[in-house]
Parts: sequence; C-alpha cells; structure tokens
Amino acid sequence: MATRELAERLDVRSARGIDSSRAMIEKARRATDDRCTFAPGDIADWSGAEPVDLIVANASLQWVPDHSSVLARWVAQLAPDGQLAVQVPANSDHPSHTCSAAVANREPFHSAMGGTPPPDPVADNVLAPEAYAELLHDLGFGHPEVRMVVYPQVMESSASVVE
Repeated sequence: MATRELAERLDVRSARGIDSSRAMIEKARRATDDRCTFAPGDIADWSGAEPVDLIVANASLQWVPDHSSVLARWVAQLAPDGQLAVQVPANSDHPSHTCSAAVANREPFHSAMGGTPPPDPVADNVLAPEAYAELLHDLGFGHPEVRMVVYPQVMESSASVVE
C-alpha cells in the first residue's frame, strides 16, 4: 500500500518517517503529502520528544542488531494504548539466502571479499516468531499478535531474480 493511501486509511494527522538513506527519504516525500515529514536517522537509536500513537517498521528492523533493546525503547515511546507494528523477514533458511552464502564462500568470490563474506542480517538479527511474542509480552503487551506469513515470489525467468 502506498504511503499516502496508508495515511488516509489510518486518518493520520501527522507522521514522521526516518531512514538512513536520503534516496529513500526523497522517494517517500514524493509518495505522500504534507501530513508526513521525513528525516535522516537510524532506527537503532531512534526516540522521539513526545509519546506517539503508532510506531511502524516495515522491512527495516532486520538491518538492526539487538531487537530486544530496540523494541523496549520503542514500546517506552508509545502513548497509552499506542500500537507497535513491525514486519521482519524470516527467510534466512530460504534458497535466496543459503545459495548466496554458498556462492560467497566459493572462489573467486570468497577471496574477492577478503575471505569474509558479508553477514546475513536476517540470520544474525531476526528472532524466531515465538521469541517476539515472549519479548512483546514481557514489554507489557497482554496479548501480542505475532504471525508468520509466507509470500511466494513468482518470477518470469531467472533473469528476473537479478533484476
């Protein structure tokens, strides 16, 4: 769903988005209206000046280590009855990740990366769904809703994967 559509659907009066990528900030600005503002920042250490009603992190938290500390800080930032909506991938065991790791550990790629292929942020940072349920419960959510959804990606060809 586009940012503007989501803001209208949620009846947003104002929203603040942060991203470490200036290109993503510019793209977001073009996709919404003046109710939403955007600024460069790091979600790993974000905190606001005032309590907020909703914190949304979509396809971003996997890049950040120590989800327990980050989510605790975010929950503390919520206004009474505030909501937390977080989406993270759980696909570190899927071929998209296992095959790229296998290739990265073969020559000539292994040497080209100085003998140390880049880490997989999903494998390193994302918790199991039940761990998020326990964490959110411990942070005060009486009945946290944690669910896993698998979205198949059908590609026209192997070249589509590269694109």
